[in-house]
Amino acid sequence: MQSPTPISAEPTAVCVPFSQASPAQVTQALDTVRQAVGPQFPPLVKGTWANAIRALQPDLWVAPTSVSLDEHDLARLVQHLDALPAIVNARAGHGRGKLFFTRQPMSCPAELLRALTEMEAHPQASGPAVYQLVTGLLRTRAEADELNWAKVPDPREDDGTDPKQARAALLARLAALDRARGVSGPG
Repeated sequence: MQSPTPISAEPTAVCVPFSQASPAQVTQALDTVRQAVGPQFPPLVKGTWANAIRALQPDLWVAPTSVSLDEHDLARLVQHLDALPAIVNARAGHGRGKLFFTRQPMSCPAELLRALTEMEAHPQASGPAVYQLVTGLLRTRAEADELNWAKVPDPREDDGTDPKQARAALLARLAALDRARGVSGPG
């Protein structure tokens, strides 16, 4: 483990116990910590940082223009993150395999895709609630930027297609269904 970069607090900083810190102060502290020690780690989901700071609940040093941690608490946070299995495996390049941080495939349930196919065949047959439910769920999956660890750099959809092409194709199908139903825009 590399020694953490100390985060120097402003001279006017006041120590605030984690339990008394506002959500905005915690968010600002997370941003400061990620800037200071983020380069030491493989890309992490934003929630990983938040979970780590919530687990350790360090005191925050709050100043008019910044919120930071002291050197000891920063070192504890780095040790906590270093111990996470995803970090250990990513750094080691072995174990369960090297991990890549990438956008996840849509992995649309077959039932949703069958429902879309039926709606495409008979655009006016379903009511507005069913139409909004099916197209809303599919749009959410197609437009989501869900990032996570994967064992391959560019995971494929369940059927082997490229996720970018599958997303574009699904959104095109939804747009065509919108036109067939006379709906302007999503849902």
